[in-house]
Amino acid sequence: MLMCQNIKYLCFITGLYPTDDDPVYTFVDTLIQELVNIDIHCTVIAPQNITQGFIKKKRRRKRVITRYTNCGKQFTIYCPPYTSYSNKTVLGFNTHRLTQASFERAIINEFKQRKIKADVLYAQFFMPCGIAAVKLGKMLNMPVFVANGEYNLNSIQSFNSKLLETLLEQIIGIISVSEENKRQLLVSGYDVKMLADKIDVIKNAVDRTVFYPIDKQKARLALGLPQDNFIVAFTGSFIERKGVSILAEVIDQLENVFAIFIGQGPLEPKCRNILFKGTLPNKLVNQYLSAADIFVLPTLAEGCSNAIIEAIACGLPVVSSALPFNDEILDENCSLRVNPKSHSEIKGAITLLYKDELLRKKLAQGALEKSRSTDISVRAKAVMSFMNSKYRLFLQANAKAESTKIN
Repeated sequence: MLMCQNIKYLCFITGLYPTDDDPVYTFVDTLIQELVNIDIHCTVIAPQNITQGFIKKKRRRKRVITRYTNCGKQFTIYCPPYTSYSNKTVLGFNTHRLTQASFERAIINEFKQRKIKADVLYAQFFMPCGIAAVKLGKMLNMPVFVANGEYNLNSIQSFNSKLLETLLEQIIGIISVSEENKRQLLVSGYDVKMLADKIDVIKNAVDRTVFYPIDKQKARLALGLPQDNFIVAFTGSFIERKGVSILAEVIDQLENVFAIFIGQGPLEPKCRNILFKGTLPNKLVNQYLSAADIFVLPTLAEGCSNAIIEAIACGLPVVSSALPFNDEILDENCSLRVNPKSHSEIKGAITLLYKDELLRKKLAQGALEKSRSTDISVRAKAVMSFMNSKYRLFLQANAKAESTKIN
């Protein structure tokens, strides 16, 4: 009986969840919507940081949000408040531990008070969600999965090593978004065999009903953008790691090159010829990408870049980093790979694509062909197949333990 038992109820634990006003972690919503569409009952707990909301004057989210998929199926997001105590060391004590504790309490209390039905817990990233999920899972004897999409392991390696070992022991499955992402886990210094048996690599994907090519001229006309200009698109946080500043500096050096910067953050790009700068609801990003000629992301580190996957789904040639994290989603048929710290290489790649229309068309076609392997429906099925296999092993082990107790 246990051999054929599959997961029916999933509780997602995530630090952020996207809204039209604050389109963060859209990849989480994309996966959940697809799972709901294939009849997995999903509930989301996404605590909201009331301290950050006060400091940044962000409007507080509703405590309970009801969402519908594109097929009209319903799921619920709970957004309990928690308090951030920053990340400072005072007399040898790091205040982030207080933040983590507040985050965990918010999740555990919400789960219990709402009487959420779940077969398994799915945590988005090890920190802070993985630790919270493990603590809740131990209370309820419920299996825990973690999506390992971090660009590095600094967040978990800075935590108590004994706690981290306990964390890794309790988790029954880890979904890494790339082979490089998996490799980093396996060289992290922990029990390699224990980790290797738990990890599956399932790269990120997009909803191809949301991200697809639109005729460039029609997209520009709809957005009021100039028809004849050469346009570079960037999507991502305005932070150093994403390379937004170096891209802005390069564009400032180029004649007749215009830019679309989709995102937000402390390093607001400032250069000439900016046609758009700011955040967009996820449903509008496709139109702006389709209005561009190329996509440029000189990023220093990624797990598996959703921004690049969205760009190639729209048929854009990509200029991005010649670093291992991009190897599985970019090749010479759809991209030009550069040193993300080199102004001259980034400038040279943009200039080459600006001047060589045939190369642009070739890479655009290659991007569309590459994007066929990044469909969210395929990813959702792969995620559930992996999780179901681990879930059945968990049930078998529990049944065996109970049988041993009885005997």
